[in-house]
Amino acid sequence: MEVLMANIAFTTSLVAAEALTLASITSLFEEFLSSLPALIEDEKDLSGYLGCDPAVDAWIIAADASRAVTLEYCTRMLSLCAFGPQEQSLQRVARLFKAAMLTESPNLVTRLRNHATTRQWAYLVSPGTPGALQYNAMLVTALCAFEAYLSIEDGVVDTLADPQGYEGHMRDSGTTDGPTV
Repeated sequence: MEVLMANIAFTTSLVAAEALTLASITSLFEEFLSSLPALIEDEKDLSGYLGCDPAVDAWIIAADASRAVTLEYCTRMLSLCAFGPQEQSLQRVARLFKAAMLTESPNLVTRLRNHATTRQWAYLVSPGTPGALQYNAMLVTALCAFEAYLSIEDGVVDTLADPQGYEGHMRDSGTTDGPTV
């Protein structure tokens, strides 16, 4: 009887730990999503700035702060152990953002962008996975934000009129802070 109780307690502890980690990565991803509008807006404000103007310091400080917040969410998500395909997909997108934000290689950014655009399905959760619809909505929102973030340098961030684009997903979620699960 003691062995059975020990097995039940151990199994319960594993299930509780897995649920806690799943909720943690999911919560962090939701916070990460909510950081993206500020990151994109702040970076967009600086797009094309080439000179030294003390009045622009506030924009630079805001952009640096937004970037630091988003990178911190990515780092925290990637430091956790992923349980299940949902968390692995969330971490893949966090890894994508972090790599693009930290690299100085335009070739790597181009490869990451092409992969995220042409192989979007590789980041999504398969339809039979529990919560797939909600997770995929978050993942697509993040991938659209990734394209918007990278498009800033192209000067087309204001013209992303695709109804399935970043802004459309944010509106569809019912909030401007990002979708919830």
